[in-house]
Amino acid sequence: MHTQKMGSLWPQIRQTARAIGVVMASAAALMLGSPVSAQEKTLVFATASPPRSAIATGPFEAWAKKINDEGAGVIKIDLRHGMALANPSNHYDRVRDGVVDITWGVLTQVGGQFPRLSFLELPFLTDDVSTNAALPFTMALWRSYEAGVFKDELKDIVPLFMTSFPQSTVHLKSKLGSVDDLAGRKIIAGGAVNSKVIQALGGVPLSINAASSYEAVQRGVADGRLMPWTAVRAFRFEELSEYHLEAPFGSGVGAVYMSRAAYEKLSDKAKEIINKHSGYQQSVALGKWIVEEAKTARQSISARPGVAVASPTPAQLAAWKKRTAQIESEWVSSTPDGAKVLSEFRAQLEKATKEAAN
Repeated sequence: MHTQKMGSLWPQIRQTARAIGVVMASAAALMLGSPVSAQEKTLVFATASPPRSAIATGPFEAWAKKINDEGAGVIKIDLRHGMALANPSNHYDRVRDGVVDITWGVLTQVGGQFPRLSFLELPFLTDDVSTNAALPFTMALWRSYEAGVFKDELKDIVPLFMTSFPQSTVHLKSKLGSVDDLAGRKIIAGGAVNSKVIQALGGVPLSINAASSYEAVQRGVADGRLMPWTAVRAFRFEELSEYHLEAPFGSGVGAVYMSRAAYEKLSDKAKEIINKHSGYQQSVALGKWIVEEAKTARQSISARPGVAVASPTPAQLAAWKKRTAQIESEWVSSTPDGAKVLSEFRAQLEKATKEAAN
């Protein structure tokens, strides 16, 4: 009797099950169609900077906040300070390999990847060694990028904003008798062009990564390091160096950039928000911050007891310019589109210098 009743109920059970299945399928379709399109995308930004450094807690956090405030529910920047995910030596590899989405680093010190961008390491692109020179350089750099002269070597990354640093200074552990006494001094240089500059002036260029440079100078492996004023406090070099030699030794390109593959996967809305807070205006903002940071660092370090800041006389500068002249001609002949890159930048720099002065 029980079996007969159950048999008579099977059609009704099957009909109910089908109805439940339709409802569940509809709900699943709604869940797959709605939340996925509205899902917030998180991008990991490894700043490759000490957690308490001025650049990490200043411009990087401010930039991330602007995007996170406007992009709530669409895009989120997950800031990661420190050197665990990326550092000054491997930032490009970390982005290329998909370990992080966004990072910061000196592109001109990534071996072999950005030969065109290395023009900023050339000496005597300006005679202005003041920290203010970084701003028109930054303006001209981004505009040259927009003109497409670096396009071929940026196919794997998207620069979000870039800056030029002030002209690099030689920071030495001990004083020189004269600014001409660089001969034989072991100087940590950044890129290949930087190394040629040091060598042309009689120094011995060393290739030691930024994170290890403090220890190298402390232990006497190196006598000093070539770098802009902005990097001195970040790497605690004010504790080691008492002699700072200023001249147009060249600069470098610092950039916040992301993987092009990661960028292309973003929604149109996410791209719109990132683009709005990046580009030329953000580059100029970072350039202005770099100028002020370099100015502050130079003033505070030069005021320390026993510290000397020196620069060559006009005659010495002319002699140095002559000794390093071949570096530019060699760079032009060995770099793809070298003449075009320099011509574009110099034209942009002339305009930017006039704008920055107003």
